[in-house]
Amino acid sequence: FPFSDENARFICIFLSNDEITSVRTAAEKGIVIPEIDPLLPSFTKFSKLCQDFKSGIEIEMNRMALGNLLDFCSKCLLQDLNFSEKIDSEFIEVSKNFVNFLENILDENTNLAGGETRYQQLKVSNCLKSILKADVEHITEFKWKLAKKVNWLLFWLSHEMSIEIRINFSIIASLLAPYMDSETALVPFLRALNMKIEQVYKISKVSNKNKVVSGANGAIM
Repeated sequence: FPFSDENARFICIFLSNDEITSVRTAAEKGIVIPEIDPLLPSFTKFSKLCQDFKSGIEIEMNRMALGNLLDFCSKCLLQDLNFSEKIDSEFIEVSKNFVNFLENILDENTNLAGGETRYQQLKVSNCLKSILKADVEHITEFKWKLAKKVNWLLFWLSHEMSIEIRINFSIIASLLAPYMDSETALVPFLRALNMKIEQVYKISKVSNKNKVVSGANGAIM
């Protein structure tokens, strides 16, 4: 099947955390964007296979597969935003539902969509990083809401187990900085970042975490 076939990609995502290693490995390969003919499925068509994002997943899908689903959906959405003929009323409605669902699971779970594993947390942070790059009205509204979550951003910038997640959130923080209120969010956020840098320097001057926190500070400035 071509990579743009929404049915094949959905099956791969659904099986991406199968108990059988060989099945899981094959399924994970099926959602890696190829270098040749990298066209993704239509976001609108692919979303119809999943669920109404307002009501949650209707089929039995574990948390790791959900992380893959969110990550893949965000890539499809960004792709379609580059093609004006794909941005119709149906696309807008489905993408609104997707953003609403993403917002709801972030509100319900400080642990990134209930992610019990570093893998799923990374996938959801990939999704956020992609979505926040889009310049669409309802996504801009989402940015304003996330920009108020200063402590939430600081928590994920200090993730203890994954430099990839910290890097993602340094990018997320820089994308949200223009939407932060200077007095209630941006200044307190920068002060807290500087404190984290100082704390890390006391432990070790050579630290991946220190580099990422410093990078977030620099990107915002």
